[in-house]
Amino acid sequence: MARGEATFQANGQAWTLRFSNNAICKAEEEFKQPFGEIVAGLGGSGFRFQTFRTLFRLGLSHHHAAATDEAAGDLIDEIGMTEALRITVESIKAAMPAAKAAGAGEEPAAT
Repeated sequence: MARGEATFQANGQAWTLRFSNNAICKAEEEFKQPFGEIVAGLGGSGFRFQTFRTLFRLGLSHHHAAATDEAAGDLIDEIGMTEALRITVESIKAAMPAAKAAGAGEEPAAT
């Protein structure tokens, strides 16, 4: 699996969410917010189903380019909201692994 991917089964087939740089940029473009704010909105009282459905669709778009918001909503219904959120968070975490402790933030050595 590529970085940022999470695979799940629904409607008798395998589906893959991938939050690549392109998907993240598309989310920022669509919602006109930094990605961190979009993700933060998935928790607490600021949660919007429409936002989550679109974010889920954007995650699908790398491997399932024809996915629509409605198709994403149907998949969320099929696997359940809790599982859809878990898969989305898993994919986002996989896209943004923690920086290595040694050398994180250091300039590359000149050659």
